[in-house]
Parts: sequence; C-alpha cells; structure tokens
Amino acid sequence: MSLMDRIKAQAKADKKRIVLPEGAEERTVKAAAILLKEGICDVILLGDEEKIAAYGEDLTGATIINRPVEIAGGTYNITCASVGNPHCVVFCEDPSVLD
Repeated sequence: MSLMDRIKAQAKADKKRIVLPEGAEERTVKAAAILLKEGICDVILLGDEEKIAAYGEDLTGATIINRPVEIAGGTYNITCASVGNPHCVVFCEDPSVLD
C-alpha cells in the first residue's frame, strides 16, 4: 500500500468535513468530486450553485452554501462558514460600492 493509499484509508476511517471556500473554481469542484467519490470526507462548497453545477461533476452528498442578502438596495451573495474563527465572503460585481 502506497503512502497516499494509507493517508486516504486513515481519512476514511475517521471521516471529517472540509469547507472549500473557492467553491465556484473548476479545480475546487473537481477536487470536491474526487473527495466525495472516494468517500474521503464530507464536503461543503462556498459559492454560486449554478457556476458549480456548470462543471458537470457529480457532487452528490456535497453541501453548497450561497445565500442572497439584500443590503441597502443591492443584492449580494454571502457565504459564511465557521471554522474556529467565523469568516464571511461577499460576492459582488463592483467592490467599490461596499463601505
């Protein structure tokens, strides 16, 4: 058994959850699909569900977080994840309009 096979077996034996903040990037979506297919961990993707789905990967079992919120007349997609220290990501077309 190779070193990578041993690492994967150990991860599967003590299955954890991983949050991938760049959820709408192709390499992130492909990595998530591999993790899910191999049963290595549970996956949470942060990002636009339509963009993520456009890559055509099987993400059965993944959680996708992306919530539209209206602030001062504008709609922003906000994703939040608590990984010990809460983080918030705001997706917008023009960041100069944010305070």
